[in-house]
Amino acid sequence: MSAVRSPSEQLLDLVLYAPVGMLRGATTLPDATRRGREQCEPQVNLAKFVGKFAVQQGTHLVRLEITKWLAQATGAPRDGTIASVVHRSEEGHHAPPSTTRAPVAPVAPIEQVIAVRHEAPPSADLAIPEYDALAASQVIPRLAALSPTELDAVRGYEAAHRGRRTILARIGQIQGL
Repeated sequence: MSAVRSPSEQLLDLVLYAPVGMLRGATTLPDATRRGREQCEPQVNLAKFVGKFAVQQGTHLVRLEITKWLAQATGAPRDGTIASVVHRSEEGHHAPPSTTRAPVAPVAPIEQVIAVRHEAPPSADLAIPEYDALAASQVIPRLAALSPTELDAVRGYEAAHRGRRTILARIGQIQGL
């Protein structure tokens, strides 16, 4: 008697394991699935592990960024924890220090980030034609020829839409930020 498989496991059976099993000489779907699973399951398990790790790391980095922004907005100390920022803004004083908190690097003032998001022009108004269709590697060489006003417009649009760090960093270098 076979166990009931989840829809995602059934999909893996049909899309991944069965075709691999067919390549390995199976003639029936159950045999193809079994052979494909024997061949691919270690790699699939490794991919799941790596995916979970990547999500955990991404979550950690997002929390750090939120902490930086909250610290900038509230004037709280940048000690790497969201709780201390919220605690200080609600209570009016610093949270007790912790030995597990990591230091947080300085960031642009929150007012500047908010202003950029609200003042983003439409892409048709940018000094770089067909901006949305260009890769970052095509945009960066064109930035040096732009006026300060045009650079601000590109920075605002990029920050509000795609947020490509290479472009934003190059604009910051040109503007001396």
